[in-house]
Amino acid sequence: MAGQRALRRRLLRLSVRLWWHPYGETVPSAPAARSALRHLARAHGYVRAA
Repeated sequence: MAGQRALRRRLLRLSVRLWWHPYGETVPSAPAARSALRHLARAHGYVRAA
């Protein structure tokens, strides 16, 4: 149970960081910016597949 809470907290922190990342201000579409940022993170190995 404690492990699940830790994972939820981490997911929330990462979601907030992704939502407020300045990269979104450089492109006209926020959803497109989030998608591009996720793609870059995967390409650089920062994200593991679930």
